[in-house]
Amino acid sequence: MECLLAFLVLMVMFAAAIGTIARAQARSAKRRRTYRHVAKRFAGQYLPGGVFGRPGIRFRYGATRALFREARAIPPLAGRCAEMRLDWPNARLQIELYRDPDRIHPAGIRTQVSGISEREFETDYVINGRDDAETANLLSEGVRWQLNRLRLLADDDNLYLKIHHGRLTVQKPTHLKRQEDLAEFVQLVFELYDQAMLTQVVGIDFLGSDVAQPLEDVICKVCGDTIEHDMVCCQRCKTPHHHDCWTYNGACSVYGCQETRYVAPRSAAPANPPAASNASDNPFRPT
Repeated sequence: MECLLAFLVLMVMFAAAIGTIARAQARSAKRRRTYRHVAKRFAGQYLPGGVFGRPGIRFRYGATRALFREARAIPPLAGRCAEMRLDWPNARLQIELYRDPDRIHPAGIRTQVSGISEREFETDYVINGRDDAETANLLSEGVRWQLNRLRLLADDDNLYLKIHHGRLTVQKPTHLKRQEDLAEFVQLVFELYDQAMLTQVVGIDFLGSDVAQPLEDVICKVCGDTIEHDMVCCQRCKTPHHHDCWTYNGACSVYGCQETRYVAPRSAAPANPPAASNASDNPFRPT
């Protein structure tokens, strides 16, 4: 009788273990499907993660690289979180911003995103920066808007942002299990990045030129390879790209330009063209 009872207990424990493993595998399979879908939506690359690693998604956003993954939260957050990391061009800039748990509103009460003032923003967040002027410059109205949209995503009222040593990190202390939430998180981070980059390029003018320039060993800013054929140049700032890379990116890859029109370079006209020639002095022709 005791042997039968012990056997039944073992069978129950075995069935429970099998059920736990099956549920974990089902969750893992669902997460992989979600990541693959989001990777495809944003033309990213799904990263399986291996036996012990967690899956992720690598993106190419213009000239910038980005990585989504589940990661350990940076204090003062705790536990695991959804994280996006992007390259940041200014290695000097150091900023940390997060929701102070003591300032979080009670459940059901949310700060309105539209029309939020700088003073209201500062009362909702802890903001640390190495340079006060650079910090104030970064937190434009557009950046504040995007940060609050991220903060309210997925019924969660928390957010962490850090710019340090040439990297922008955004964390949400939630796993973002739904495909729609994960896609929205990625989209909002990209939009935040765009708004933040606009604060770094104010005052830059793109100067045009009608003078032909020699084009040798030209590097595409999207893929980083030498452009040997099928080159196009931004109509605004004249930055060269591979035609396929321009089509993939959808616009100029230069920070703050984002021009959607391009021109195709051609060989310059002879220095002393025949009188009957109608060759143009402009080395570019619009497409």
